[in-house]
Amino acid sequence: NEVGTVLAHKVASGSVEEVVRKMDAFWQAHGLGTIRLTIRDPLTLEVDGCFECEDLPVTGHGACAFDTGVLTAIFSHHYHQAVDVVEEQCYSSGYDHCTFVITHRPELMPTTDGIKESVPKKDKISSLPEARSPVRMRG
Repeated sequence: NEVGTVLAHKVASGSVEEVVRKMDAFWQAHGLGTIRLTIRDPLTLEVDGCFECEDLPVTGHGACAFDTGVLTAIFSHHYHQAVDVVEEQCYSSGYDHCTFVITHRPELMPTTDGIKESVPKKDKISSLPEARSPVRMRG
């Protein structure tokens, strides 16, 4: 995601909290919604007022490809390794917000039979004593 790559250079320095704070300021300044850190491990962000899907009809699945791509680029840059971003909740799946979970992508290591297998890399994301917020559905 080209936008995410450009934005990563502007926001991806400092602690995770600082990155999210800078992202939130950018999102708000450009009318994209608000972003907040809800859980540190696994890294979970909540977007309220999502420009991409807030006004879409409920379809039963996520619709935020732009946000997913931007978050992937920013946090891959921040952690200096590939990450996976999964949209777990979305306005278009009936929630009143979007929730993205960011995890480190496992490395693929060659085996003796030539088939690559996934080997978890030591996770750089440490825990905060925060609990998941209750699920809120649109109603």
